Amino acid sequence: MPLIFKPIDFKQLHSQSSEFIRELEEHSNHLKELKPQAAQSEFANTLSEFCSALIETISLLKEITYQLDQRSGGMGDYSLSRHNELVDLYYESVKRYSSIGFKLNKYIIQV
Repeated sequence: MPLIFKPIDFKQLHSQSSEFIRELEEHSNHLKELKPQAAQSEFANTLSEFCSALIETISLLKEITYQLDQRSGGMGDYSLSRHNELVDLYYESVKRYSSIGFKLNKYIIQV
C-alpha cells in the first residue's frame, strides 16, 4: 500500500546504525583512557557500561535492519522465528541500558 505507507529504507537504517556504533565506540575508548579520581571512578565505570550496553542494543538493531533489508530484496532466509528471537534480544538489551541509564541519572541528580 505505497499510497498510504511510506516504504522503510532498511539499508539507510543499517548504515545509520553502523555510524552510531562507530561514534559510541570512539566515546567508549575515550572513557577507558581517562584516569578518573576515586569519586569519579564509579561514574566513569557506569558510563562506560552504559556505552557498552547501548552498542550492544544498536548492534542488534543493525542486524535486524540488515536482515529485513535482505528479505525485502528477496535475498536471505530470514525467518519469522529468527526475527522474533532478535527482537526479544533487542528488548532485553534495551532494558539493560535503560537500567544503567537510571544509575547514571542518580549521579547527575547528586551533582
